[in-house]
Amino acid sequence: MNEERRARDGPETDEEALVGECTECGQVYSLQRGADGTVVPMGTDGVCQCGNDEFEPLSDL
Repeated sequence: MNEERRARDGPETDEEALVGECTECGQVYSLQRGADGTVVPMGTDGVCQCGNDEFEPLSDL
């Protein structure tokens, strides 16, 4: 990746951005899937507002 694109897009990571929902209450979040396959909501401590920590991806961003 060239330096101009890296500056614009940010650093390369192994994380994938997704849209998904909490498996308990259905709250929709932007998610990140790490290289190890774990899915966590962005901007949280990894837990839904209902207290659940399991999320199901709906689609790729």
